[in-house]
Amino acid sequence: MKIVKVSKEAWDLFFELLDDLSKENLAYMNRFPEPVGEMRYRDLLKKAFVETGKCHAIIWLVFDNGIKKTYSFLIEAELKEGEYSDIIALPGKTSAYVIEEKENDKTIMLYNQSSFSNGNEILRYLELVGNKYRDREIYITMKNVLKEDLF
Repeated sequence: MKIVKVSKEAWDLFFELLDDLSKENLAYMNRFPEPVGEMRYRDLLKKAFVETGKCHAIIWLVFDNGIKKTYSFLIEAELKEGEYSDIIALPGKTSAYVIEEKENDKTIMLYNQSSFSNGNEILRYLELVGNKYRDREIYITMKNVLKEDLF
């Protein structure tokens, strides 16, 4: 296993995740925490953030070429003493890293912490990634169904 510090910010990893979610050779996806009932994943993360000022998202991607990637994002509002309308009004920070595995090679890439001016910024990112994740989830399901039907 190798750990590498990357000269990019956590925001950049959001966009790399979006890029990976667009790849045609994406074969499997999963995430943690698991949504409960009818609640969507992004809504679960938003609810955690709005209620506590913190959320942690982990997303696993597996590609047809054997590459596995695990994305980890920790999003935190900066809780300071004072009066605020709600947690969304507070600035915060995002920490992130990705673990890439290919056969016996494992590399953990640490990204620099990113800051956000208020919670609405992070909620927009969660919605963007959530939409893309859902689209790819449907795509992979259909791809697998068609594969089974053809053989």
